[in-house]
Amino acid sequence: MMKKAFMFSLGVLVALSSLFVSCADGGNDGGGNNDLFCNVSVTNTVGGSVSITDYLDNSSKVLIGADIEVVANPESGYEFIGWFIGNATTPVSTDAVYTFTVNEDVVLVAKFSKWPLVSISSGGNGTVSFENSAELSQYVQPGNEVTVVATPDADCDFLGWFIGNAETPISTDLTYTFTVDEGIALVAKFSKWPLVSISSSRNGTVSFENSTELSQYIQIGEEVTVVSTPNENCDFLGWFIGNATTPVSTELTYTFTVNESISLVAKFEGRKTYIDDYEYVDLGLPSGRKWAAYNVGATKPEEYGGYYAWGETEEKSNYSWSTYKWCNGSYNTMTKYCTDSSYGTVDNKTVLDPEDDVAHVKWGGSWRMPTKAEQDELRNKCSWQWTTLNGVNGYRVTGPNGNSIFLPAAGYRLDTSLYLGGSFGNYWSSTPLESLSYSACCLYFLGTNFDWNSYNRYYGLSVRPVSE
Repeated sequence: MMKKAFMFSLGVLVALSSLFVSCADGGNDGGGNNDLFCNVSVTNTVGGSVSITDYLDNSSKVLIGADIEVVANPESGYEFIGWFIGNATTPVSTDAVYTFTVNEDVVLVAKFSKWPLVSISSGGNGTVSFENSAELSQYVQPGNEVTVVATPDADCDFLGWFIGNAETPISTDLTYTFTVDEGIALVAKFSKWPLVSISSSRNGTVSFENSTELSQYIQIGEEVTVVSTPNENCDFLGWFIGNATTPVSTELTYTFTVNESISLVAKFEGRKTYIDDYEYVDLGLPSGRKWAAYNVGATKPEEYGGYYAWGETEEKSNYSWSTYKWCNGSYNTMTKYCTDSSYGTVDNKTVLDPEDDVAHVKWGGSWRMPTKAEQDELRNKCSWQWTTLNGVNGYRVTGPNGNSIFLPAAGYRLDTSLYLGGSFGNYWSSTPLESLSYSACCLYFLGTNFDWNSYNRYYGLSVRPVSE
């Protein structure tokens, strides 16, 4: 009996020995059975952790033939792919909790993959968001649905969701739900509505029918109505696109469908009005005074016209005391329009006689030189803008009613020369300067400055007439 028992034990040992062939030396377990164990190790790639159930370490000695459980735990945003032996490309299991029988040394690798990254962005003129997140990117488990939301800015249209730089959208829905299979970068594209702007040349005003602004964004396909209003004694020429010379409409009220941005200019023309064959402009001044459209000696607003000494009615080649009509060759020998004996013969005349008023002499009728008070009204009741007309510098003077005149910067004549033409303007009034009888009052401007002044009466200045 003892011999049989021994023979049975020997048989078991032989069987165990054959299993050990594939196991590494398990070491001494303290009981002397160091060949009954195999080494089992578990490790992981990035994206998760691993463990051996009931074992403290991830590398342990396990009894041959024993069942063992290993566990893979993916991190947030990662998916478990499977258990791999070493560098194998095919998993032995795709179960996160994997139970197997230990027959040999084994090194198991748990592999994980990051969930697809879904990112969203805006191409401008709008905002984007996930339905369930305030972030602009998130990892989504494959097979799950995700919803993205596009919100256009005011006066903007949504064009669609595009993948990267694609030209064709994958969806034109503001709220787009799709199943995630792979990483994707979505761009929401928006477009600003076309801008319709309106402006006016002088002699009239413009407006939108539904707005007090001079520009507004209009959705494509919508209609818009613009209104032009000519000033008194002015005609409407038409609506023009930018600098075009042909109008798109000659209707005062113009309605059209918006397809693209457009800049419309309403052009007006003042009706030419005349007094004794000379054109005038009604500026809507409180006095009711009518101002001539151009200078004495000119035929157009931008022409300089003639230069006249104060109280003289003809141009000349030399402007000096020696040639001045109303003195005996010097400033203190005045013979007319003198209120102080220090400057000549006193006659106390402070109003220019009609025969000495070049505007009246040249144009006749009710035309005359303006008084200083009338020039002051022009300065104080009108808006002044330094500008050019047909290449000539000067001031556009616009009255309360929107009508305007142009005063060219004609300079002045002294001795035999013209000075500061193109930058300086000087216009005689009919009012002498009583405190200095050799001077008279005038309207002047230099660049952006304009005011009244006084000059020696022999200077050659411009004259802009007025009428009742």
